[in-house]
Amino acid sequence: MTNKPTTTLLVNPVAGRGKCARRYPAAAQSLRDAGIPCDVVVSQYPGHIAEMSSDLAARGHGTVIVCGGDGTVNEVASGIAGTETAVGIIPLGISNNFAADLGIGKDIGDACKIIARRQTIKTDLIRVNEDKLIVGTGCLGFEAEAVAFANARRKDKSRANPLGFMGGVLNVFSFQPKTVELRFNATRYFGEVLVVTFSPQLSPVRESASDSNLPAEGLNVSIVQFMPKWKLIRLFSSIRKKGTPEQKGISLHRTRAVHVQSLGPVRLYADGDFVASTPFRLQVIPKHLTVIANLGPA
Repeated sequence: MTNKPTTTLLVNPVAGRGKCARRYPAAAQSLRDAGIPCDVVVSQYPGHIAEMSSDLAARGHGTVIVCGGDGTVNEVASGIAGTETAVGIIPLGISNNFAADLGIGKDIGDACKIIARRQTIKTDLIRVNEDKLIVGTGCLGFEAEAVAFANARRKDKSRANPLGFMGGVLNVFSFQPKTVELRFNATRYFGEVLVVTFSPQLSPVRESASDSNLPAEGLNVSIVQFMPKWKLIRLFSSIRKKGTPEQKGISLHRTRAVHVQSLGPVRLYADGDFVASTPFRLQVIPKHLTVIANLGPA
């Protein structure tokens, strides 16, 4: 009898403030219970997961499974993008937005069952300055400052951070709008913004009728202009989602590339981490990453 090929589970032990280190043995067992024998590799240093995933793809592995959050998924993507190797996600990070977009919740057993079904789609990625990749959503302005605040507090062990990212959101009352210029599709936007988000087209997993007036493919750009801060707080959760309805002060665009510069340096954050400072260029790479998604019963 032929044994099933073994899959590799890549683990980021610091993801989820150490939650991943505590729970990955249960994840490995759930994979085996779902009929997926796996070897476990625990990351030893920054970039290790990218190296391992690249090596596995080069050796022809059909699937790489990652245990971590958005930043860990980004590492895997940098190693397997453009190959036929698919990534399966067990979301155990602080931010698991990309997994949620794929219909994967936080229950380990359910995530392993989704991986076992191996329903795959190809998603777009965003290239930053011909260098880094963005898997999920990039942002500048207020939202980026909130991410930076949460990251700094996590790294400072001497300071409690009970609110995490939401603690950064509370800084909206002291946030000063950024003056930026965006050029795309022969369009130029110049003015003060509170938030600009950039996201690739993902998949049929989550569709929105509000996208109907935009081209079918490309990079989503949402610009939130200066507005009273109480209104921003009310809109905050919705503007982070793809397909936000267009309204006064918020404009939605779709393009293949966008150039961004600013008066003074403005930071771009994506997948939970710092990516670049202005000026920078973003370009969509269509169908460049194969992912396992929850598309319903097989």
